[in-house]
Amino acid sequence: MNAAALPVVILLTVLGAVKTDSPTGVAYHAFGGRPLKIEFAVEVPVGVPVDIRADLFQKGESLLAPLQKDILVAQAVRSDGQPSGRALVAWELAVPEVKRETKMLVRLKSKSASGEWVSAGQFLFAAYPPGFADEALAGISKDRPIHMFGENKNLRAFLKTKKLAFDDDLEGLSSLPVDPDAKAIYIGEAAAADLSAWLAAHSGWRGNLVVFCPDATSMPGVFVTVRGGLRLAKVTLPLLNSLSNDPLSQKTFVEILNTNQ
Repeated sequence: MNAAALPVVILLTVLGAVKTDSPTGVAYHAFGGRPLKIEFAVEVPVGVPVDIRADLFQKGESLLAPLQKDILVAQAVRSDGQPSGRALVAWELAVPEVKRETKMLVRLKSKSASGEWVSAGQFLFAAYPPGFADEALAGISKDRPIHMFGENKNLRAFLKTKKLAFDDDLEGLSSLPVDPDAKAIYIGEAAAADLSAWLAAHSGWRGNLVVFCPDATSMPGVFVTVRGGLRLAKVTLPLLNSLSNDPLSQKTFVEILNTNQ
């Protein structure tokens, strides 16, 4: 098998397809001690079965520490005559337990026709200890009362699992107090149009507001506005449905609350 015929692995992540021959940034975020499901497409020569293995490393600032070698990823992968020459593969990687946020590198390799193992790309992922966000969230809620509004159940369930106290005494944006507690954070979900209308009608409102707008047509992100006494974080990222099981969503949620300080 010559260099041009070597298989190319393309990760299928929530952010889109990522080629492992030129990786940029962290492709996945996972909890340590739990399996990480990785789906990818492999471009292989038609009719040639391909075996894929992986080596796992912990990545420091300038050093790589080997953790595990020759992890079986897939055996006898074939394109099955597909015009694209691609085969879809699902793999579960056992993520090692970690004590803090840790970057890890996966180096993929495939078996050539000569029997030699050759590089098939690499990618980075970040591992987090379960409960890594608990201390930060507890610190925020201890110093700053949290008031909830809107109907999202996932956010309430997440805060309850973290044993965070919050007041669930507001129905929606229209029920926000005229004279809000300066230390409190008011968190909830609202339609983007309703938020715009409320802001226009309450230009003098002074308080800390975090609003998730799942129907927003703007780019996904966190948009912070500071105006007079108002500090608003408008969130168009799809975080709420994955807070319970996605470390990146939890990390982002903590960062959002910290912007409102």
